[in-house]
Amino acid sequence: MPKLLRTVATILFCVGLTSVAVRSQDDSVRIYPQFAIGGGFQVVLVLTNASAEPFSGTLLLPEFGDGSGRRWLVNGEERTGSDRMEVALAARQTERFVFSAPEGAEAAAGAMQLEAAPGSSLDTLAVSFFYEFRTDGELVDNVGVPASGAAFRYVLPVERSADGSTVTGVAVRQRVDSEGAPAGGAGEPIIVVTLYDQSGNTLAQAFGPLLGARFFDELFAADTLPAGDFTGSLAVESESSLYLVALRMQRQGAGRFQLTGVPAFADTSTPATFNARYQVTFDATWSASTHPVDFPFGPHFSPLIGGVHDASVTF
Repeated sequence: MPKLLRTVATILFCVGLTSVAVRSQDDSVRIYPQFAIGGGFQVVLVLTNASAEPFSGTLLLPEFGDGSGRRWLVNGEERTGSDRMEVALAARQTERFVFSAPEGAEAAAGAMQLEAAPGSSLDTLAVSFFYEFRTDGELVDNVGVPASGAAFRYVLPVERSADGSTVTGVAVRQRVDSEGAPAGGAGEPIIVVTLYDQSGNTLAQAFGPLLGARFFDELFAADTLPAGDFTGSLAVESESSLYLVALRMQRQGAGRFQLTGVPAFADTSTPATFNARYQVTFDATWSASTHPVDFPFGPHFSPLIGGVHDASVTF
């Protein structure tokens, strides 16, 4: 896939997600793993309080806070420098919020987190969240996105055409606290992604702090993926709760793309557990021929010694 085309597709991917909603483990939060504005995109959020009681809560945009250099507006009002917006709805009230960037700004993406204040519940809130993409003022795409719930493991079908015109992407996020840091103080989770072929055979695996949005083939080394058309599945798992959405991108020609939501199986019950396996190669170059001076009689190396430690240990 040409680099320019891949760049454009990535921008579209950041704003054109459709996901399958999974019941969250915490009813006080809803997370939209992709929020993007600028470059022709804007986000429209419509909230309806279905309750006879007032609702109050907070919208968090962790990647758009002070120091990010990202400008954002709500209904035309500048909000740059803050990473949040308070929301208050009277009984049965509906409010519409349009999130945008200043004219000419490049596309910027992150996540949106909607939290209920103490005494309020998101269960009484009806939410419509969608993207609009405009070119020269003309609306060319409009994609609705339900919130993602939390799960420890996701499995989804993926595909890629030989010419790169069709490819599946995923976006993975975690919950943040009121300061924008990972909730619970656990830090960024280690995520393991495994690629399987159509028969369920393991083709490749990668792990690390893999939060963000990527096409699935960008998660693995290029030489581990089969050439030509590919159809298989991707497993995404962690010991911490994740929020995930996925899509299938298909190029339509003339710079246009068709985006389709990809349903993912979500396991919300059991955190993933990982066993680490290490391979060590010892290459000895010490010999009588390389170090003839004072070379000892009966030369040998001591047995290999290893141990397990956490990140606080230094050597």
